[in-house]
Amino acid sequence: MGRFVYLAIDKIGALPLVDKYLFVNFADTRDDIIALYNQFIFDGKTCELYPMPAKIGKQFEYADKKSIRYAILYGDSEKQ
Repeated sequence: MGRFVYLAIDKIGALPLVDKYLFVNFADTRDDIIALYNQFIFDGKTCELYPMPAKIGKQFEYADKKSIRYAILYGDSEKQ
């Protein structure tokens, strides 16, 4: 499932070519996020997965502190 989403994003050119991505951790879609994260790692992308579900603002602050310019959000609405 995650591979399909990644391929779809990559095909339409919506995924910027950057050094690092942060996967925002939502409790409801955690398994899907981990699968997508693993696919990014397998494909040679540098990325991080926020260690635990938390408010989005806190996760964005984490990304700012680590100079990560792009966050990947995959919640319930993206899953449908």
